[in-house]
Amino acid sequence: MIIRGTHTTTYTYDAPVTLDRHIVRLQPRTGGDQTLRRFEIRVNPAPTTQTQTVDAEGNALNVFWFLNATSRLEIETCFEVESLRTNPFDFVPSLSSGFPLQLMPDERELLRPCLKGFPSPEIDTLAHHIAASSDGSALGFTLAANRWISENVASGVRRHGQPRMPEHTLSDKKGACRDQAVLLMALCRAKGIPARFVSGYHLKSAADVTRHDLHAWTEVWLPDGGWRGFDPTLGLATAERHIAVAASAFFALASPVTGCFCGNVIARLPTHAIRLGTI
Repeated sequence: MIIRGTHTTTYTYDAPVTLDRHIVRLQPRTGGDQTLRRFEIRVNPAPTTQTQTVDAEGNALNVFWFLNATSRLEIETCFEVESLRTNPFDFVPSLSSGFPLQLMPDERELLRPCLKGFPSPEIDTLAHHIAASSDGSALGFTLAANRWISENVASGVRRHGQPRMPEHTLSDKKGACRDQAVLLMALCRAKGIPARFVSGYHLKSAADVTRHDLHAWTEVWLPDGGWRGFDPTLGLATAERHIAVAASAFFALASPVTGCFCGNVIARLPTHAIRLGTI
């Protein structure tokens, strides 16, 4: 499937401000699950300097520096992605893929940030409960935890703000997609399964489309399967309708736009306009 998209992010200020460096993480990745065929980014006002680079976790970054004052910043991306993974289970699970995962020393060191966390009693108890009802494999636990969140945590829209702590999402029994993704990360890490946060898009079916938003889900590392995506909002393993943009052990490092400004004004919340379709 080939998916085309446009994403416009607009910041407005009550008075002219001087923009500091801005980091944009909106370039879809290329990997085993998808191939980026085309990507363009336009910024208004035009930056004085810009560069493209890759962060420590392999995410594409577009970085911009500005000089003149402005009361508006608009970032528009256009992309074309070929999604490749129609079957999210196109691998043979390793016989040693119980939990906690048996990792080689170097492998464990590499994945350490994705295992980081000290589960609270609430998270630990739920993880133990889910593990008791799963088949004892890392994949089985992840599927069971993904399904539990989908069935027990109501999904809602919260367009701004960082993900909530997983204990809060669990207590409220509701959360935005990013809250549910962080909860799934916490459950997997509690059982020694490496997990990371993913930002991207989900192409809704034509019958469901009212608007598209940024989406978030979780990837877990499975022996012989590598990084595999699980969407607790939908209760599904990710496949061809998910477009991954950035992935990180720390959700803040997958933020679509990071930047600041100098000026004695209050910034309004940004607006997003996202269009997705197939060709």
